Amino acid sequence: MNSSASERLLSVANELFCREGIHATGIKRVLDESGVARRTLYEHFGSKENLVRAVLERESTLWLTWFRDFIYTSADSPRDRLLCIFDALKVWFEDESFFGCAFINLVMESHKHDDSLRELALQHRENTNSFIRELAADASDPRLLAEQLGILADGAIVGAVTLLSSEPATQAKMAAQVLVDAAMTKR
Repeated sequence: MNSSASERLLSVANELFCREGIHATGIKRVLDESGVARRTLYEHFGSKENLVRAVLERESTLWLTWFRDFIYTSADSPRDRLLCIFDALKVWFEDESFFGCAFINLVMESHKHDDSLRELALQHRENTNSFIRELAADASDPRLLAEQLGILADGAIVGAVTLLSSEPATQAKMAAQVLVDAAMTKR
């Protein structure tokens, strides 16, 4: 499969999976909207499950790269970078292509059906929290602060989807300020 067809297929599948759900989105719909032939899809991915896996792996890489770049270009101090997590979320929530987190959506849709997909969601969460731990290196307990901020971020994502608003990012940032300031002063 050439890279433009592959990229088109992965992009369209990601959008449809996030917007409508993995189980509700049939392969025919992905193929119709991407313009990729069924034979090409199956030669490259072999199954819908493998396509889903490839979409999620790509999404994790792209999102984490964007997230990291946003934070490092938007803030300088350790404290400001930690709080910038929620500025990044706000920007993401305000993007017209935001339909929630592909991994939270996946777990909510499939958590009892496919442990291997749940593992991808857990790996994405660990990769995100690992980055937050790097940002929290100056905190009294970087692991704990990263977990707390990760939970706030998850809640903000669910809130943004539920309320159709970016306001949960602002509210989560206010709560994060309390956690970050407490963790940074105890050191």
